[in-house]
Amino acid sequence: MTPDDEPESVAGEAERENETRVVVGKRGKLTWTRRIVGVLLLIVALFAAAAALLDTDIGHRFVADRIAALKPANGLRFKVARIDGSLYSNARISDLTISDSKGVVLRA
Repeated sequence: MTPDDEPESVAGEAERENETRVVVGKRGKLTWTRRIVGVLLLIVALFAAAAALLDTDIGHRFVADRIAALKPANGLRFKVARIDGSLYSNARISDLTISDSKGVVLRA
C-alpha cells in the first residue's frame, strides 16, 4: 500500500457512509409515511364501523337513549320506545312521547 492509496480509501469510505445515510433517511421517511397512512386508515375504519354499528338494533337503542337523556332548559322531556328502519334513510320512530312538568304534551 502506498500513501497515495490511503486518502482514496478514506474518501471512498466517506462516500459510502453518505450513501448509507441517504438510504436510511429515505427508509425512515417511508416508515413514518406508512405509519401516518396506517393510522389515518385505522381512524377511517373505526368511523365506518361506528356508523355501521349505529344502524343496528343496539345502535337504535343507543340513539333512543341519547334522545331520552336530552334535558332542554324549557323543561321538555322526550321518550322514544323504538326506532325502526335505517337511521340514514327511512327511519321510523315508534311511540314518541314529549312531556313537560305538567304532563304529556304529545304522544305519537
